[in-house]
Amino acid sequence: MRERENSAFDNLLAGCGNRLVLFGAGNLGRKVLQCLRSIGVEPLAFADNSPSKWGSQVDGVPVLSPKDAAAQYGGSALFLIAIWSLGHYYRDSRTQLESMGCAYVDSTAFLRWKFADQLLPDFCQDLPTSCTSKRPMCVKRHPCGLMMPRGRNI
Repeated sequence: MRERENSAFDNLLAGCGNRLVLFGAGNLGRKVLQCLRSIGVEPLAFADNSPSKWGSQVDGVPVLSPKDAAAQYGGSALFLIAIWSLGHYYRDSRTQLESMGCAYVDSTAFLRWKFADQLLPDFCQDLPTSCTSKRPMCVKRHPCGLMMPRGRNI
């Protein structure tokens, strides 16, 4: 299981020729950018729903509208949803990107496994090995489908 935790993101990215767009230019997007750069991966762009960010740069990476990012990279790049905010639903972002023609859309889950020391535990996400240890952290399933850590509620 630990081997999968360490290699799942690499396999996902390799399937897209190491071409990546980060969807979400906020705090999580910046954290993900730092992790990616530490392994020599430079995203093609950020895509963000906030018009005030379009045309700007975040740490040297251009920020595009989702429509522009999809038009330029949707058929070949992995779109990694890097949004973590109250009221945001992954499935909505995935549907948005897929409806614009993005062929490869995923969450940051596998990246969080790879960079567990920097990105986990966070909210109610942790490594699979943490959820299968002698005294598992994850003990119940929240209605949204996520495993909830012991004694923690949304």
